[in-house]
Amino acid sequence: MGDQDAKRDIFNFRGKVKEVTVNNHPTPVRPPADRDLLEAVRQLVEPRLKAQLHHHVKLNLSKETQPEQVRPWGMEVKVTIAQPSQLLPPETTIAQVFDRCSGRLLILGEPGAGKTTSLLDLALELVARAEADSQQRIPVVVDLSDWQPTAPEATSRWGMVASRRAGFSQKNHRDDRPEPGPVWSIADWLAAKVREKYGFTPQQIGQWLAEKQLVPLLDGLDEVRPEYQQECVKAINEWLNFSDLRPRQVALCCRREQYEAYPEKLKLQGAVYLQDLTDEQIQTFLQKANRSELSESLVADANLLALIRRPLLLSMAVLAYGEIDPIEWHRATSANARLNLLLDAYVQRMLTQDTDSRFYRKGKIPSVEQSRKWLEILALQLLQGSETEFLIEKMQPIWLSTSLQKWMYGVTIGIFLGLIFGLSAVGIWSSPSLFWFGLGGGVFWSLIEGWEVWKDRESIKSVGAIRISLSGLKPKKVLRKLSSSEFILFFTQLIIGGIIRRLVDPKWDFKLALIYLIIGLVTVLLTSEVGTNINKVEIMPIANQGIGNSLRNVIPTTLTFATLWTLAVGFVRHLDGKSFVSPFSLQYTLVSSSSTALFIWIAWQGGSACLQHFTLRLCLSSAGSIPWNYARFLNYATERLLLQRVGGRYRFMHDLLRQSLAQSRIDTHPSLISSPFLTRCGESYLLMEQYEEALQNFDRAIEIDPKHTWAIANRGLTYRLMERYEEALQDFDRAIELDHKYDSAIWHRGYIYLILGRYDRALKDLDRAIELDSKEDWYQYLRAITYLASNQSNAAKANLDIALRLAQQEYINKPANYVNIFNQALYHLVAGNLSTAREFYQIALEQNASPAYIRNALQDLEDLLKVLGDVPYAKQMIEELKQHLK
Repeated sequence: MGDQDAKRDIFNFRGKVKEVTVNNHPTPVRPPADRDLLEAVRQLVEPRLKAQLHHHVKLNLSKETQPEQVRPWGMEVKVTIAQPSQLLPPETTIAQVFDRCSGRLLILGEPGAGKTTSLLDLALELVARAEADSQQRIPVVVDLSDWQPTAPEATSRWGMVASRRAGFSQKNHRDDRPEPGPVWSIADWLAAKVREKYGFTPQQIGQWLAEKQLVPLLDGLDEVRPEYQQECVKAINEWLNFSDLRPRQVALCCRREQYEAYPEKLKLQGAVYLQDLTDEQIQTFLQKANRSELSESLVADANLLALIRRPLLLSMAVLAYGEIDPIEWHRATSANARLNLLLDAYVQRMLTQDTDSRFYRKGKIPSVEQSRKWLEILALQLLQGSETEFLIEKMQPIWLSTSLQKWMYGVTIGIFLGLIFGLSAVGIWSSPSLFWFGLGGGVFWSLIEGWEVWKDRESIKSVGAIRISLSGLKPKKVLRKLSSSEFILFFTQLIIGGIIRRLVDPKWDFKLALIYLIIGLVTVLLTSEVGTNINKVEIMPIANQGIGNSLRNVIPTTLTFATLWTLAVGFVRHLDGKSFVSPFSLQYTLVSSSSTALFIWIAWQGGSACLQHFTLRLCLSSAGSIPWNYARFLNYATERLLLQRVGGRYRFMHDLLRQSLAQSRIDTHPSLISSPFLTRCGESYLLMEQYEEALQNFDRAIEIDPKHTWAIANRGLTYRLMERYEEALQDFDRAIELDHKYDSAIWHRGYIYLILGRYDRALKDLDRAIELDSKEDWYQYLRAITYLASNQSNAAKANLDIALRLAQQEYINKPANYVNIFNQALYHLVAGNLSTAREFYQIALEQNASPAYIRNALQDLEDLLKVLGDVPYAKQMIEELKQHLK
């Protein structure tokens, strides 16, 4: 046998001969970071699988390939010929399906069908392969639920992309909404989630992505905010086809019904649909679960049998069957109503178990009513933030649902900050009388915090552990800390206090105050967050660890400042010929060092997060919204199989349970649901063009707060899109009555007058809108076509020229602004510059403008035809845009 033949072995797989090259070189050893990530993934996946209700009864779910659900990855398909679906053999595992699809798989199924369980099974198999073979890629399981679109315009955390289709709160009503949050490409988002979930540095994650070492397993495409789901599909396709950071292998999960509604399909190699359980599988499950006595009862009820053909719901039915009220069950007329009854019965059964708890002593277990209330509030808050996982340290002031709770929060923060600032003032200026000045500074700071809370814009951010390091003296870090608002406030307070102290006592020696400032600055610079220059950052294996880290940071801060300050005071008193070892010196040093260390800790090193978190917990527990010992209750709920826990993270047993409990809270306590929350829900439906559902949410929001202009204006916009113009005018009249400078509502009302042919009124509103914002090119365009409709061509040309000039300037500043690009195309179209108009439309489409922007452009063209009738090229462009959406 020759050398070449010595390197080959021949294997027989099911009668097929295959040659396999055997590499005689030793397998490379994985780097430590790779091994750490594999272990982190295993530690995440195994507890979640064990916590599944049907974990102990393993069923290999029936699977059906559905190649028509995806477009082949990397191929331009001009004519799609759908391949037939194929039922796979019962013994086929999800890993085998993944391999057959070249590692590019979409997992579809109904709610509770086992999509997430299948993805976790796949993750565990890929981990085992990677541990056995260093050439195999590393899987990472990540939830898609909080993804936000890549958009040049700002996107708020509540999900409204800045566009005319949902254009209220961008200018006049910023105070009604949180500040814009980050916008992510899929690659950037994935890097951030891997860092958050598994605890590695951006540099290490970037290396893995660049070397294509990761296999992203993305769960819950259907759990992305509704208005973002189509954008998410488009972003994933762009990532898989055009990004330098695209992976070689990937798998995703989604509910089939929602996925089939997306106009664009994922560009993967295959899709598999998890089928409902057969009668035989249900019988097998009941036998293995030792519940054969339920077989006849469950199978006899056709409605229940239809519901429990999914593993999760079958498990719940087995546990909760005795809690289902037969009368209520037979009254239920829809599958959704019966599902809610089953979920309610499951929660009731889990909370009424007569078993001991490891977390509460007998007699101390929360009542069923109290536990359900806390779970409903948690579910509602997760739903409101589009989150599926919960960390205690990520609780935010937006949980405060009433004005009283927000008032309590602000006052408590003010008391704590005032005391700390007051004591630090005494220490700085050696004068007890200046305590009141410091107290006032603390209260002033708390008023700023309170206003942010009142407007739902405040957020609590914990920091990592602090260490003493000379790296804090690097120029960039020094400049960043010196330019922070906290340092400016501290320095301003010091200067004003020093001036007051000097005026009160002209003989006051300011040497100590100056030294005090220098030592405080050195302390701030020397103490920096751990984790910026090491390979792995800290993750959260225990509940509320982030706040715990912030709390412990007071120790190195106090030691550093107290040591330096004590030496400084002793040295100054020695120069003055005074003894340091005196009651005054010791008392002065103790008070000033401890209070100032607290101030530094609060301002720069996580103390503010601790104070906010403690106050928030105090307010919420006082109101009965959460228990004081939240971790103990969450662990108890995990023990009762209502939550799952991995490290310090908690999630509901299934998203169906989260949705059901949240909806129950909304239905039973509508007064506790805020008007902004309902308005955000309405916006989601509005962007999905589900106008009736949008109106229901806006109606409820306005019922709660009749002067909520954001909700009123959005309802007016909904009526306009439904062509119910008189009702839309009534809402815009009301919104403008409440806010005379609400330019978005003013131009929308003018737009309706334009469509209705009431040109004088339209011009009056558009004049007012331009008066409020003369640099808005859209207002100039609307006034131009109003002049055209009323046969004032010279005035129309003048306004159109202004609109084009303003839009061109915006294009120079922000060339990737799709709204602006489509606007310029529209303006040139009206001006008769057809070739330029076509060029701008092509630019937007070639740059992969999202479906939302294309639909906006379509709406603008259709409205133009309503106003002006036949416009050259407009109808042709409408057809091209519609074709592009398909």
